[in-house]
Amino acid sequence: MTLSQPTLRIVARGSKLSLTQTEWVAAHLRAAHPGLHVELVIIQTTGDKLRDISLAVLSGQGVFTKEIERALLEDRIDVAVHSLKDLPTTLGDGLALAAITRREEPNDCLVAAREVDLRSLGADQPIGTSSLRRQAQLLRMNPALKIVELRGNVPTRIEKMMRGEAAAVVLAAAGMNRLEIHPPWKRVFSFEEMLPAPGQGALGLETRENDAFSRTMLEALNDSATSAECRAERAFLRAFGGGCRAPIAALGRVRDGVLALDGLIASADAAQYFRGQIEGAPEQAEALGTELAERLMREGAQALLEQTTRDEAVIPDA
Repeated sequence: MTLSQPTLRIVARGSKLSLTQTEWVAAHLRAAHPGLHVELVIIQTTGDKLRDISLAVLSGQGVFTKEIERALLEDRIDVAVHSLKDLPTTLGDGLALAAITRREEPNDCLVAAREVDLRSLGADQPIGTSSLRRQAQLLRMNPALKIVELRGNVPTRIEKMMRGEAAAVVLAAAGMNRLEIHPPWKRVFSFEEMLPAPGQGALGLETRENDAFSRTMLEALNDSATSAECRAERAFLRAFGGGCRAPIAALGRVRDGVLALDGLIASADAAQYFRGQIEGAPEQAEALGTELAERLMREGAQALLEQTTRDEAVIPDA
């Protein structure tokens, strides 16, 4: 590197998936901007360190991003590469979501050592997931299922399942595709069966709001269709309070100039389940997400949200 060579410091968490995603971003930045030097920095987050504590107790969003955002604000790094589903819908002061990359497959998958019939499984064959969103939709398909929490990175969760801690595990197809993991058996859920987390399959590139150089460099990686889809999904989540522990899912799809958004909010046991759809112009992405959330709240989700808030108030500190 020469003294005059422009440099971007981009951060990854220590997991193989995070490194793979960050290296993908680095390669595309170098291709888009010949002569740009990209330096990778590793930061371990609270979510990575506290692997034995339930994500529901940790409040999910933010546990994989807080230390990284602090490093951005302290000018120790220039760009944070996030799995967009992990990035809180409201960013800290001075931070900006500069680009959303073209989306990988957003579906969830059922992974097992051998073929399983989800609808025939009982309590003796538990399904592993750390996601209340997945739990609610699994129980919607089969109320007799037993759900067990499996934490860890993608290979670790598969290893735990193969050791017999669960009969199957639910994982994001995007992570498995990026890591080129080919399990013994896999079934991809349709969106009718299981809606993904808002932003699932996309990468969010975060930088300082006043960092004009980084923002200009990152523009080359922004995908306009994915950006509209994810902005609608994140607005849907934000309308419910962003970090709400109630299971929330959403999927936007841009087709022929129209943005269609499908969203749901449910109770963890799936006894309460509100799902709806809305369509409009991609330019109105945030407004569509907010409107769909407000519609579901009028249909009964408001009471569910209030109950979830009351339940959160009595959860002891972890």
